[in-house]
Amino acid sequence: KLFATYRTMHVEPMPMIQSFGHMEWLFANQKYLDLAFNPEIPYAIDPRKPEAQAKISQIWSEAIALLNPRNLHFGLDEVDMRGFPDDPKLVTALWQQQLPFLGSIAKKNGKKMMLWGDKGLAPGEAIDAAHGHDATEAAARRAAIPKDALITDWHYRAEPEAEPFRKSLNVWAKS
Repeated sequence: KLFATYRTMHVEPMPMIQSFGHMEWLFANQKYLDLAFNPEIPYAIDPRKPEAQAKISQIWSEAIALLNPRNLHFGLDEVDMRGFPDDPKLVTALWQQQLPFLGSIAKKNGKKMMLWGDKGLAPGEAIDAAHGHDATEAAARRAAIPKDALITDWHYRAEPEAEPFRKSLNVWAKS
């Protein structure tokens, strides 16, 4: 009902359902721990597990059927913030598996894919929120993002001038 109300006001709502990290909501009450990357610290799903991919697909199928959004925001910020070893290459390998999978969900449903941009930016490539570990890993992650995806380039810094934010936008434009 809320989506219908927004649309009468010419506002297009977009569901944002975290689909890799920030998934404490899925693991609430100790459920679906078998899908977690680290069941001891259930924060992210493990994209290598077919059951995890099936659960994400099921959740998005339900959301799409219910809401019929134009865009699907998969989240994807801070995916390794909790429960991961300090291993940027592992994060990149999992990212390279998850991004095409999520892109296929959007494509098969005729929707645009959206994601937060922090994991595709290396320190120095943005004013802040550059969580891509280093230039090599960030570039590899950007390369895994489907070319028609929309990047939501968010930052923590309260800055009234636009110029400091141009750096990350230029990185995304070149990618």
